[in-house]
Amino acid sequence: MIDRIQQAGEKGPIAYLPEEFRLRGEGERSAALMLGNAYKEYCAADEENRDRVIRHWVRNWFSLLHDMPEDFEDVKPDLLPIVRSRSHFDTKGWMPC
Repeated sequence: MIDRIQQAGEKGPIAYLPEEFRLRGEGERSAALMLGNAYKEYCAADEENRDRVIRHWVRNWFSLLHDMPEDFEDVKPDLLPIVRSRSHFDTKGWMPC
């Protein structure tokens, strides 16, 4: 993953934190990548889609470099719906934002 992030243009050093199983940008960059999430998605993908999964996580690494879009049309392609079970909202102590 470090190689792919560097191939995509990362110039700063990237630290691998094995005890947390994550990558962290060093210096002026504070990007982080939780490898557990990326690895689960990679393993769940069929072989023909694994490169797409890697590209997704590499793109995520650089997301901090972009300002928040002001127009909905600019952000629309990046939005993903989430489906939660009813129990997610029924658990004691849940507070809406």
